Amino acid sequence: FLVLVTCVPLVHLVANAGLVVEQSGGRLEQAWSLAKFTQSIALAPIRYRAEFLWSLSIGDAAATLSISIVAPLAWLARRGFGRSSVALFVAAVGLGTPGPMVGLSLAFLFSLSSMSFVHWLSVRTILVPTLAMTVRAVPFAILALWYVFRSIAQNQIDSAAIDGAGPWTRFSLIAIGQRIPAIAITWIVAMAVAWGDVSASILTLPPGVETIQVRVFGL
Repeated sequence: FLVLVTCVPLVHLVANAGLVVEQSGGRLEQAWSLAKFTQSIALAPIRYRAEFLWSLSIGDAAATLSISIVAPLAWLARRGFGRSSVALFVAAVGLGTPGPMVGLSLAFLFSLSSMSFVHWLSVRTILVPTLAMTVRAVPFAILALWYVFRSIAQNQIDSAAIDGAGPWTRFSLIAIGQRIPAIAITWIVAMAVAWGDVSASILTLPPGVETIQVRVFGL
């Protein structure tokens, strides 16, 4: 499945980035050129540098916020039963809510306030699209970190508690401290989800801000 969803877009990219149209004998003929492909790929980050920077800023902020929200929920949910109900509810709502509904809801909530500061945040910062991308990324981060924290041996946690380690110490030193690589991978997953979303972000971007995914959608 991963090969399928990865290779199809890549093959399409390679085929179209190197496509050239030449006139021969009064007819237009299509051909593929390695030089054209290389030029297109090399110039894309320069031509769309503003869009890439906005996507990077929003995606990084959304991924960081997602991890900050999800880590405590996943740590609590690792024991299962009733402790996992909050994480399950948040993941279900995030997965089940359509992207346009997320974007419209956030835009509506920010429009309710008459405070100039709130209006400034919505039209002069990337706060609203960051929140929208966070909602989209949180379910995937929950599913990943839940498994990551369940892989920690319970007897290790119990031993730390017996030695006097409190809940925060056990969470920060054992859960976070021993699973930094896995948390970093989860952060990358959350950022990838944020980078790939169009349906929510297109409705929340402030004036003058265009991400690469919205640019591609427009093209």
